[in-house]
Formats: sequence, structure tokens, C-alpha cells
Amino acid sequence: SLEASPDVSEAQYTKYGDEVTGFEPCGFVFMDSCIVEVKYSQEDVKEGRLVAANLNKRLNDVFGSTFGFKVISKGFRFTTPVVKVKVSAPFVDIDGGGIFDLLESLPKHGIYLVNYDITVDCKFISTRNIVREHLLKKGVESSDILQDAHRVGNSCINWISKYKGYKVRNKLYNKYVQILESELVKNTLLMLEDCKSFSASFADQWKALVDEIYNKAVVCIFVNNRYFAYCHWYNAQTGKMQGIQKAIGAKDNIMDIVANFSFNGRPTLLVTYPTVDCKEPKVESFKRTTANITLVPGPKSSLWPNAVTSKLKYSFERMGLVDYKGMNVGWLEKRKHVVLAELAEVAEARLLKSEAADKAAAEEAEEPPVPTKIESITASKYTAAYNLLKDEDIFFVKSYTTSTFRSKPYYYLDLLKAKDGGLALIHAKTPLT
Repeated sequence: SLEASPDVSEAQYTKYGDEVTGFEPCGFVFMDSCIVEVKYSQEDVKEGRLVAANLNKRLNDVFGSTFGFKVISKGFRFTTPVVKVKVSAPFVDIDGGGIFDLLESLPKHGIYLVNYDITVDCKFISTRNIVREHLLKKGVESSDILQDAHRVGNSCINWISKYKGYKVRNKLYNKYVQILESELVKNTLLMLEDCKSFSASFADQWKALVDEIYNKAVVCIFVNNRYFAYCHWYNAQTGKMQGIQKAIGAKDNIMDIVANFSFNGRPTLLVTYPTVDCKEPKVESFKRTTANITLVPGPKSSLWPNAVTSKLKYSFERMGLVDYKGMNVGWLEKRKHVVLAELAEVAEARLLKSEAADKAAAEEAEEPPVPTKIESITASKYTAAYNLLKDEDIFFVKSYTTSTFRSKPYYYLDLLKAKDGGLALIHAKTPLT
């Protein structure tokens, strides 16, 4: 069933963006969180003071009530009882928040700093491979770049550096950069200032994801007439899925729920297991007969609307989740049971991309088109070819021209790319060499 779900591990979120360089800070540098150890005495343990209420009071007395606290572990530092706690900061500005004075005062209260996380939000995005190659050119050792792509994906990279004898872990991921503040931040951003990056809006990145999923199926699983799960897409590299699993109510209609979580124009596979030990489930394919939004779970992961749009600080559209290729997600105005669309069973649905069909479409073309010269272009329509094409892709040049980009000569190409049994028009640019 998972093979029918869209794999977004290779989604190219930069493809609609304009190529730039560097990562420009767009806000103040702040402490996101820190890890501390709270020290207790053996007498505290005997008297039962190693409890949540006492711990929260000690932390509140030092940090204040606006910070959040989460116990990570309880144990011993040599023979001293300690509790390790993650402290979440309320966006404390490094320059004016007095956070370092606060951290320096911790030992007076029997609290000791283990590490802290400093964050700065930056403009532009890039990819793991691009940044990795850039870091290697800047002298970062390959062994200092964490081999964690299987866990973080292609839009994140972590590497280790040293600053004044201290080990520092740097993390750059998609829209945001999280690194330690001080001279080190400036030096790290300076290292990345000529790194290739892309100015791509949230909407452009959402469209790049939709491009990967719109011709695949939503997968729904129904077990024992009670348990429902769905997957809109997954990442084969990290193993993460976009979906939920929940027990449905006795009065809930499974087809109504499936309809609410289906996308417009896309097939939905419903895999039904009558019992938990069933070996041959029933597999059905459906499509919506009417278009509507696709429900996404609210804060409590309900299968029915439990959060209203009037409660939203930002709309789905403002966060980039625009209506594109029938993918239109959202919440409703009211909390209620509602059926967003009707479903019709389809006898056969194209659920998987077919490389054979792509090849056949190219081979069956009567003759490759003779390239023509483009008389005028809109440069913003053209994306770097390496973001659009893979080595195994089959394509023809429909038309072309040459022009300059950042003072360098480029080919601007209109290409016909074999895709899903047909030919799709794409606009690519590549350096003239």
C-alpha cells in the first residue's frame, strides 16, 4: 500500500525559486532552548523533595513562569542526584534579553548549564548536497559533516566546528538557520555568504511538494471496523509519513471520513482488514465526484473538524498552502460532522509513475521536434536545469535562446519531457559552456 503513496524524499523545493547566494538574517538572534541539570542532595532525596512540584518551583524561581520545562532524565552526576531538564525559552533576544546574565547565575541556585541552542531565522533555502559541497570547498572536513540524511532528509545539514576550544554543532535547514550566537554566528554566515541558495516562497515550496504527489494515491487503512489510518505522502529517506491513525466512533461512517481526507482529482486507496489477523485485505479505489477542501486534523488530531478558521492566526493560504493542482487543504468555519465530497469507485486508477510509459511516449513520437529560436523570454519562468532533470530523464528541445544571468551566458530552453505516458513542457536554464 505504501508504494502507492507519494514519496517526497526527492521533492525539489528550490525549483520555483530564483538562484541567489548566501543566507540573509531576517530577525533577531534568540535562545531557543537549553539543557540544564538541577542538583539535589542526598537529604533532598530522603525527604522526598525530588518531585515535580519542587523541581518546577526551583526552575520558576530562576527562569520565571514564561519558560517551559520538560524533564529528560533523572540520575546521578557521580554520587550527586540530578534531574536533566530541557528549558524552552520564550524567544529571548540575545542582544537585549539578558539571557547570558541569567545563565551565569544558575550555579548559585544549584542548576548547571549543559548546552544551549541559539537560533537566527534567515532568508532563502538550499539543499543538503549544495551546502555540503560548499562546506567542503571552505575547508570543512568530510568527517565533520554528520551522515544523518536518513534521519533529517535532503533539506537539512549538520556539521561540527570549534570555537575558542568549544565543540559547536551547526545546523542549517530549509528556511531557518540554527547556530550559536557570538562571533561564531558571523563567521558561519560569512562562510555561507557565497553558497548557492534560492529565494523560494512557502507557496513555491508547497507547489514543489504537490508536483511530487498529485498523480499518486491517498492510502487509507481500516482495521477491525474500528481503527482508521491515512497517509497523504511519505518520505522514503527519513521514514516519516504525513497522516494519522485513530479509532473511529460507533456512529462514524468510514466512507465519509475517507471522502474528507481525499484530494480532488486523485485516487484514494481504501484497504480494509475485517480482522487484525486478516491476510488478504479488500482493496478498493475511489475518486471524489465533487471538488472541495481536503480536511487536515486540528490540534487534537480529530477525524472531524475541531478547530475553526476564525481561530487561525494565519490562514492556510498565507502559510503557502494554496490551491494547486486540486490540492486544497483547510479547516471549516464550524466544529461539526460534515461530508466534504462524495466518492465514486473507479475500476482502475493510475497510481504509480510508469517509467516504461514515459519511454514509450518518447519512442512513439513521430520525430523529435526541430528546435526553434525563442524570440523573447520571461526569465523568471526558467529554473536551473539540475533542479528539473535527472540523468535518466528523456526530453526533447522544443525551442531555445541565449541570454545572460548574473553577468554569465546561459541557454534558456523550452523542453518536452517524457512524463506519465505523455510529454510535459518545462522551462529550464543552464550555463553556456
